Amino acid sequence: MQFQVPQFIDTEDKIVGPLSLRQFAYVGTAAAISGALLFVMQPWLWAIISVPLLGAGGMLAFGRVNGRPISVYIRSLFQSIWAPSVYVFRSGAEISIPTKPTKIPPSPKLGKFTKPDLAGIKNLWM
Repeated sequence: MQFQVPQFIDTEDKIVGPLSLRQFAYVGTAAAISGALLFVMQPWLWAIISVPLLGAGGMLAFGRVNGRPISVYIRSLFQSIWAPSVYVFRSGAEISIPTKPTKIPPSPKLGKFTKPDLAGIKNLWM
């Protein structure tokens, strides 16, 4: 029995116009917070705060890195910061320690620095 395999598994359904539900939520949340701040703050302060806020909402909605949404990378960043790292100690594991130390040959000594002889350099272009 054969099964139908979907072709476009990485595309999201467009629900609100040309936007998917996830994109609409990011852009709508940023716009709603920006609109609420308009009534609370002075217009010049609102503009300073609103531009990065709307930019972050647009970046989360439309930004992709290597074909994956940026929200996946941000989620992975916070998981790696706050999730405990697991280090497993094996008590019976053997470590190979070299018994004979290797001898490093001494580096050659540099001679005394002398000025280069530039007397014949004029004759090179003739």
